[in-house]
Amino acid sequence: MKQILVVDDDKHIRQLVGHYLRREGFAVLEAMDGEAAEQIVASQQVHLAVIDLMMPKMDGFELCQKIRISYPEIPVIMLTAKDALIDKSRGFEVGTDDYVTKPFEPEELVFRIRALLRRSTQASEVKIKIGHLTIDQKSYGIKIGNRELMIPVKEFELLYQLASY
Repeated sequence: MKQILVVDDDKHIRQLVGHYLRREGFAVLEAMDGEAAEQIVASQQVHLAVIDLMMPKMDGFELCQKIRISYPEIPVIMLTAKDALIDKSRGFEVGTDDYVTKPFEPEELVFRIRALLRRSTQASEVKIKIGHLTIDQKSYGIKIGNRELMIPVKEFELLYQLASY
């Protein structure tokens, strides 16, 4: 099941977006600010992030930029009331994949999420993160926290296959 991170300081927006995403079969992770979102991305597998721009502690531009640097494979959609061309320009400069302005049609947001997930190369195809466990298909590496493990190739492939489900 794909996990979508919804980051917005407005509880009602998080609930509305979460309702539509759950209805479509997605798992929803919620954060009320950029700092909480950053912790979620670091500790859980996130397949796509929907981010508001105007939030306390860390705005959406900064959060998007941090996600893009550390997790370039995670698609990002900006969902914001800021509709000026300069804001859209800055959003794309920091790495957003799509920009949706409020008010918005929730079903259209779901269409855009599905399209981005279809086109993106997901982290789950190369790296799988489950809590503190990271399985990297490219390097055949396994990390638990800061500790690295090496196992035989066949065992790694079996572990990777099972973890991908």
